Amino acid sequence: MATREINRISQIILWMALGCYLIALYLHPYTTNNPSSSLSGLYILFFGWGGVLLSKANLAWFANPAMLLSVLLIKQHPKTSVVLATLAVGLGLDCLRFYSFGFDSNRDIYAGTVTGIEAGAYIWLSSLILVLIAQLIQISFRAEKKSRRTKKLKGK
Repeated sequence: MATREINRISQIILWMALGCYLIALYLHPYTTNNPSSSLSGLYILFFGWGGVLLSKANLAWFANPAMLLSVLLIKQHPKTSVVLATLAVGLGLDCLRFYSFGFDSNRDIYAGTVTGIEAGAYIWLSSLILVLIAQLIQISFRAEKKSRRTKKLKGK
C-alpha cells in the first residue's frame, strides 16, 4: 500500500475514535439504583480524576490523558505513542469493574451503586481501541517502509 493510503486509513480511524469519544461524552456510561443520580460521560470527564481519592478508586479516567498524549506524539515518537495507547486501553478497561460512585451516606451509597454498564462506557472504550489500532497501523507501516529502505541500500 502507498504511504498516502496508509496515512488516510489511520486518519479515518482516528476520526472515528474522535466521533466515538464525543458521542460517549453525552451518553451515560452506567446505570445506578437511582436513575436520577446517573452521570453523563461529560461529567465523568470533568470530575472522574477525583475517583482516585475515594477508597474504591478507579483508574479508568486516566485513560483520557494517556490517549491524548498518544495522539499528540504519533509523529515524533511513534513507539511511545503505541505504549501510551496500549496503556490507555488497559486503564480504560478498569471502567468495567466500577461498582459505586462512593457517595457519603448509606442512602447515597445505595443510590450510587452501579447496576449496569451502559452504551457510553462501551463507546468510550471503542474510541480507545480505535486510537490503538490507528497507532499500530502507523508504526507497522513505518517499520515496513524502513525495512524496504534498508533492503534498497544493501542492494546498491
